[in-house]
Amino acid sequence: MSNPVSNLSSINAVVFDMDGVLVDTSPCHEKAYDRLWSKLGLRGPKYEQLAGRSTKEVIKQVCGHFTPSERHKWVTYKQNEALKLLRSADIIFPDTVSTLKTLHGAGFKLALATSASRPSASLVLERLGAAEWFDIVITADDVEKAKPDPEIFIRAIQTLGLEPSKTLIIEDSRAGIESGLACGAKVINVRHRANFIEHGNFYGFHENLNEVTQLLPGGVS
Repeated sequence: MSNPVSNLSSINAVVFDMDGVLVDTSPCHEKAYDRLWSKLGLRGPKYEQLAGRSTKEVIKQVCGHFTPSERHKWVTYKQNEALKLLRSADIIFPDTVSTLKTLHGAGFKLALATSASRPSASLVLERLGAAEWFDIVITADDVEKAKPDPEIFIRAIQTLGLEPSKTLIIEDSRAGIESGLACGAKVINVRHRANFIEHGNFYGFHENLNEVTQLLPGGVS
């Protein structure tokens, strides 16, 4: 693979996934799903199989025998339970706020493209104190198709008024990485080490966000 620093020299926007990248929300969502499965008397899938997917998609899969109105009720229940947990849990990664502040200060356009709901994304940004640093926020409530479909990233990049080739997407899941690559952007995987298929626009795994900023134009750090 060629030098990633030179290949990322044209980047002027960074699009972040939220859960698993900016914040560690998995325990909250796992507990919220467990509460729902218990309420419904179901044995739901392991959370590892659900991470990165929208609640609507998960409920449609697991609760397909319920009516649409009932599924909507269970989606709302799960999301509300997750919000209760997210308000007080220790979810913020140590390098998140400093990274966002640095990139914003360096003039990069920032976007959030998350499979979480709008209320969940708003709560996380409030806790981060970072809402004003993002030029655009796209959530699961704003798109029809979930990752790995590229719709959410295409919409974020188009809203920013940029080209995919000038955009870096930061993800932590296979579905998210596939989604980012499918829209033509450059993609980096952080925090979650896994064996992903190599691709011309995939720049590998990094332990934290601080490592990623050093690859961007000017060696931002």
